[in-house]
Amino acid sequence: MAVDPYAICPCGSGKKLKFCCPDLATDLEKIHTMIEGDQPRAALRHVEQTLAAHPQRESLLDLKASLELSLEQLDAAAETVEAFVAVAPRNPSAFAQKAVMMAARDGGRHAVPALQQALALVDGDMPRRVLEAIGTVGQALLVEGNIIAARAHLWLYQGIAGRDDTRALQLLMRLNQMAGLPLPLRDHLYMHEAPEGHPGEADHQQAQWYASVGGWLLAAQAFDALCEKHPDEPGFVYNRALVYGWLGDVQRFVAGMHDYATRDVPEQDAIDAEAIAQLLDPALQDPPVDVVKVTFPIADEELLATRIAADARLAPYAMDPSEHAAEDGPPPRAGYLLLDKPAPASGAGTGPGDGLRREDVPSVVGVVSHYGRQTDRPERLELVIDKNAAFEAHCAALADACGDALREADGEQRVGTSSDAEQALSWRWHFPPDTPPARRRELLAEQRREAILERWPQTPRVALGGKTPREAAADPKLRTALAAAVSLLEQGSNNQRHAATFAELREQLGLPAPGPIDPAGVDIEQLPLSRVPRLELGPVGDAELVGLYRRAAIAGATAAVAHAAREIVARPAVHGQVSASEAYQRLIMQEDDTPAALALLDEARAATDAAGESNAVWDLMELELRVVEGQSAEANDLLQHLRAEHLQEPGVAEQLYQLLYALGATPDTVPMEQAPALAPAGAAAAAPAVGAAAEGGKIWTPDGQAGTGQGGTGQSGTGQAGGGQKLWTPS
Repeated sequence: MAVDPYAICPCGSGKKLKFCCPDLATDLEKIHTMIEGDQPRAALRHVEQTLAAHPQRESLLDLKASLELSLEQLDAAAETVEAFVAVAPRNPSAFAQKAVMMAARDGGRHAVPALQQALALVDGDMPRRVLEAIGTVGQALLVEGNIIAARAHLWLYQGIAGRDDTRALQLLMRLNQMAGLPLPLRDHLYMHEAPEGHPGEADHQQAQWYASVGGWLLAAQAFDALCEKHPDEPGFVYNRALVYGWLGDVQRFVAGMHDYATRDVPEQDAIDAEAIAQLLDPALQDPPVDVVKVTFPIADEELLATRIAADARLAPYAMDPSEHAAEDGPPPRAGYLLLDKPAPASGAGTGPGDGLRREDVPSVVGVVSHYGRQTDRPERLELVIDKNAAFEAHCAALADACGDALREADGEQRVGTSSDAEQALSWRWHFPPDTPPARRRELLAEQRREAILERWPQTPRVALGGKTPREAAADPKLRTALAAAVSLLEQGSNNQRHAATFAELREQLGLPAPGPIDPAGVDIEQLPLSRVPRLELGPVGDAELVGLYRRAAIAGATAAVAHAAREIVARPAVHGQVSASEAYQRLIMQEDDTPAALALLDEARAATDAAGESNAVWDLMELELRVVEGQSAEANDLLQHLRAEHLQEPGVAEQLYQLLYALGATPDTVPMEQAPALAPAGAAAAAPAVGAAAEGGKIWTPDGQAGTGQGGTGQSGTGQAGGGQKLWTPS
């Protein structure tokens, strides 16, 4: 590889190689050839030899540090980085390398100050090493669970890298789709503007400029001074908290959000700030409940199989092999769900009112894995279970079911955490396989309503000073905290379509009902996504509507996406930017009411017919819906229609086959033209491991451990639901 003498010198000086280190051009070319040839150790040896002849050269120190880091020689890299910083204290690449080294050795939070030093030294174009460090530190912060800081760094990286490098954007999108990450932590957090004519306006604009270019430490110092000089301005308090959050200082971020929520600000702004603080404040996390793995040696495998088959408290569970991929040794021979009561033989009724009742549905209290004999271990059962008040009783139930086939437990290992509050607000049901889908939905709706209106209001919350929501409702000082807790509960992924239930909850607790939002009074680009479902979209311009839809889609804000998509399908003028087909698909996939989903499919077909396009996509979506609903006759009619009318269209045969295979309707050995008719649906779905959070409940806590959020309702088993300057700032 020939080194371009007019390329920027790798030392980070910002000068071209010809005018910076021309005497090293030949050696640099050899080193880069070795690196490209996947010979990092040989490249490192050549760098060390060249450094001996040309000591303290910045370009060589930079390369040496990079190679040592790539080889995970962290102690050596630390020495090289310190030498680099000593030789070039004004070189941003030296501090960027220090940030990368500290992220690898000490973690992302510890790397932030060095990265801030690097950014403060940038004058002109961003050195490649500094950009790399932004991404590296952002990823390290994400691994640690420091979501606010991680998002800030990744958005900063994306803003600088541009469209040619979308790695940070892809990581952010994957993060946003992660189950359990609450919407407030997926949304953009924008800085507030200073009131027009405020005496601190000029200083505030300077602080905002620092923040917009990633100089968050300088911005924090500027906001500290502003808050000291103008302590009564809530916008300054909010912005200071925000930049400290971007720096990874969770404690100051949370304290600032709590402080802002007590100020004289619009009520919804206070509620949103308090909600974010409740999510991230380590002091407000509910007391943990250990999730443990209990090991029971097997005394008689043949007897064990007989006892398990005879006890309706143990239901077969088809385990996902990936659940055990990290384990040493073979996977378990079989898996079972430990239920709190015997499973009914059937969930289907023969007449009106005689179907499965809610009190008859068993809950999953543990997951049992049966391991055969291994070289160093005898046969055993492993029970993964919450170590809560019912722990002893549930372990005894397993022992009773298995009888003499099991010996006494001989080991217990902590494998995770849950919480009493989380368990009070979630459930893990196991339906009999023949339970009609419509009956499942009815029972789940009843259970969710009870959880929201009865169990949750009676559950003590740390965020409410240990009081229950009903008790907190009588304390005016807890009004904002209570409203924030309700807001977080409502934003749980299972709860977004239950507005009437939450309106009733707010009425019970004496909280105001959020009303419609007039777009004339808001900046739609900065409107929190949690409020979008209340936004009146009729007066919103086409460009703003498309931007809102895309922002919601990137954040994985399902309710906001559906609200915007419904407006998009009604506006032909925007279909060149967002197709009606895409919008309809999102609406249909998010609709959990079957008749409503079928009505949307009919709408979509009519729109496609009017455009003279194929309806295959809607037929495939309806086929999946009919199979899931157990409507085998309708599904078979659709299957025959697809074969007769659409099978020759590009991609349809592949999509149809993949759909049938995913639904278990055809084996992978059967050619498409020989695919069998569909059998009625209703096989039991696999339940997640005990201790998994209800959707919308599990978050990354400030110490980087998976913890509990502020509540959400969920279930598993076969019922899983489961006026100033516009600044670009990260979120």
